[in-house]
Amino acid sequence: MALPASFWEFLRSTQAQAVLWTTVLVWLVIIAFYVVSKVRGYLSDEGPSVERHLTEFRKMYEGGQLEDQEFRTIKRVLARQEEPQPPASGSQEPAEP
Repeated sequence: MALPASFWEFLRSTQAQAVLWTTVLVWLVIIAFYVVSKVRGYLSDEGPSVERHLTEFRKMYEGGQLEDQEFRTIKRVLARQEEPQPPASGSQEPAEP
């Protein structure tokens, strides 16, 4: 099933090529936006917050699934995770005069 010669002549025209390449470009941009949004979502997904973890462990404690000492240890560990981390050794802020 061969295409007519007039079809191939039409595809060689400047107008047809402009439409064709514009369509290809639009699809490439759409794919690029999709990939970037997925990568940003993956990179910014830090997981559940400390507050959410603490809420879940508190429910377990109140339900009798955790002992008092276990719950206190979990709270202490989560509190340490919530504290701001010190800056890296190479990026110290200058001291104020």
